[in-house]
Amino acid sequence: MTKKGWDEFEIGAILRTFDGKIDDIAGTRQEDRAYSTNSSYTASVADWRLIKPVFNKDYCIDCQFCWIYCPDVSIVSRDKKLIGVDMDHCKGCGICVEVCPTGIQIRNGTQLECINCTACIDACNSVMKRVKKPSGLIRFASEKSISEGGKVRFNARVIAYSAVLLGMLVLITYLFTVRGDVETTIIRSQGTMFQEYGPDSYSNLYNLQMVNKTNSKVNVELKLLTPEGEIIIMGDSLQAAKDEVAQRNLLIVLKKTDVKSSNNHLEIGVYEAGKLIDKISSTFVGPNSLDK
Repeated sequence: MTKKGWDEFEIGAILRTFDGKIDDIAGTRQEDRAYSTNSSYTASVADWRLIKPVFNKDYCIDCQFCWIYCPDVSIVSRDKKLIGVDMDHCKGCGICVEVCPTGIQIRNGTQLECINCTACIDACNSVMKRVKKPSGLIRFASEKSISEGGKVRFNARVIAYSAVLLGMLVLITYLFTVRGDVETTIIRSQGTMFQEYGPDSYSNLYNLQMVNKTNSKVNVELKLLTPEGEIIIMGDSLQAAKDEVAQRNLLIVLKKTDVKSSNNHLEIGVYEAGKLIDKISSTFVGPNSLDK
């Protein structure tokens, strides 16, 4: 098959990446794949690339940063070891140079180019262990502690910060411990007013949201604690599967004799298996004439 240029294909032509059947493409190395003659893998960019990276084995610490960030998969790595650069497909974008941490001379101390990736610390410690020398040659330390040979001491500031952090951890642990298994929110629907429900009652429309924080299905029941009235849930019964957020609309109906003003306090009880697990406060809107 004669290889065609990119501008020689007919409109709508199918370009296949591989010749023949590929069973395990992810487990097959690039050089072992049967690329077709029309694949971009067979095209080289070496004739128009302006710059190219230089792979220096003396400085490489095999952090794999360049392999991760290369947009053209031109960094060749085998068994977590860099072995070179695929110059046929490298376009000279320079990303590998930008992410390489060894472009910094660590013996000159902290520099503007340092991104605090700490790759030099890990690389140095691994080498020192292999040569059976003390680790920690590169570490977070002050100039004073290095010159005097002292270790980091706990001063008042460190102790205060540690105490604050410990307090926050205790608070978070406490909040996780006392949190309820079911969280229910009831809010009166925005833009709605009261409605007459029969000759002797008023009704208000509410939006309900129930969050199930357990790993099992829960069924709850709502009861109006104060004042006396009726709760009518629209749709299915109030239940939620594990980790589900259930939403319902409901009506609360009060006798006209129990509506004392245009803004009345409600207290709703949430029950699971007959046990009160939560209390919710809300408001019930009535006629403005009751305020006179």
